[in-house]
Amino acid sequence: DDKPPQHRTPSGVPRSNTDHESRIDLRGASDAEIAEMKRHYFAKISTVDEQLGRVLAALEARGWLEESLLIFCSDHGELLGDHELAYKWLMYDPIVHVPLIIRHPGSVGTPAEVGDLVSLMDLAPTILASAGVDIPTYIEGQSLLPYLNDEEVTSRRFVFCEDNYQVMMRGERHKLVYYIGQEAGELYDLEDDPHELWNRWADPEFVALKNKLLQHLLSWFTTSTYFNSGYKRGERQTRLRWPSAGDAGLHGGGKNMQTKQVFVGAGTAALTTNPLHPLYRSNINLKVG
Repeated sequence: DDKPPQHRTPSGVPRSNTDHESRIDLRGASDAEIAEMKRHYFAKISTVDEQLGRVLAALEARGWLEESLLIFCSDHGELLGDHELAYKWLMYDPIVHVPLIIRHPGSVGTPAEVGDLVSLMDLAPTILASAGVDIPTYIEGQSLLPYLNDEEVTSRRFVFCEDNYQVMMRGERHKLVYYIGQEAGELYDLEDDPHELWNRWADPEFVALKNKLLQHLLSWFTTSTYFNSGYKRGERQTRLRWPSAGDAGLHGGGKNMQTKQVFVGAGTAALTTNPLHPLYRSNINLKVG
């Protein structure tokens, strides 16, 4: 099995904790149970579609539809049995490749589909640009208005996604998933393997490519001001612990640990030169003993 041990975490959740309609204990689940899980999920999509229609009808009835910037998106997808897993937490495309629909005031003609890599981090600058507000330099996303106005756009090489102690970098062809402080990882050739079935992380033929992509990811990692992952949040908020090399946890374990706070200003500055990055000024918790 070439999948990282982190993948066993979502699949091993007891049934007693799976009150989410679309999530079941896949260990021994029957085809009928999986089909029922998918029906629940599709029913939710139908409900969202109906309610969105009510919103659009209300805007049109008030004469606001043609003056409104409409953005529809999802925070994440679901596996629904793909890769023998359910729910979210991992970085497969069915989870991170989400719907994003934008209707700009004055939009006319046939809807267009953008094939470039875009991110939900682009929504804030898109909204600010639409309102005529300057986009702060510390915002990492880029406005999507040029796509809507048929202007020239420089497409990006990679998009990034984080959750607790994992970071994903996806390009047009390759996807790298880095589990912070852990030995296992993921690397997929999306051209030859669009369903992400063959993890090339430990493949000798992909060592050079993996190292090149990993350097690019770590470069972004140390300069990014994106504030989503558990390792960037304060200990009082999340009570997470830094995983060890052999730890297969997705959320930093969860065990209580004795810690000692040590201020290492020079050390954290070496981790990142960006003063806006939380790692630049943060205390670091070290295990006692």
